[in-house]
Amino acid sequence: MTQHRDWQKDMDDLNHYLKDRHSYHHAEQTLRGTPVADVLHYWLQEAKRLQESVDIAHMAYEGLQEDCVSRGEYASLLGKLTTMTVARKAEKAHADAAEAREQRLKEAIQAAHQSLTWCNTDKQIPHAVWHLEQALSLYPDTPAP
Repeated sequence: MTQHRDWQKDMDDLNHYLKDRHSYHHAEQTLRGTPVADVLHYWLQEAKRLQESVDIAHMAYEGLQEDCVSRGEYASLLGKLTTMTVARKAEKAHADAAEAREQRLKEAIQAAHQSLTWCNTDKQIPHAVWHLEQALSLYPDTPAP
């Protein structure tokens, strides 16, 4: 049966003994040539160090447990992320197409403006109309998605 001991009391008693061991009038026991009190002191310190490591590991484990999600929650979050990524790519493609259409519209209007500004022949007006028709073709009667 495991005995539950008070580590701090054992360490205090041992430190008291080690401080005053010269006043005791008995032969000190040794373990492989080292006084047993010194061996005990070493192992009490080692036990404390190991207990602190266990406590830190336990706190880390508890912290990780709070951050963990179940397999179902993970699958749900992954599904939402995938859906959002697909939607973002579609929005970007739509925005890129709108930006390209706007650039073509600007170029057509500038060309028509230039044709009308420098209109000195009968050929310039049909040329300007052609540029404006190009601009209008960017916006068909059916609305964009």
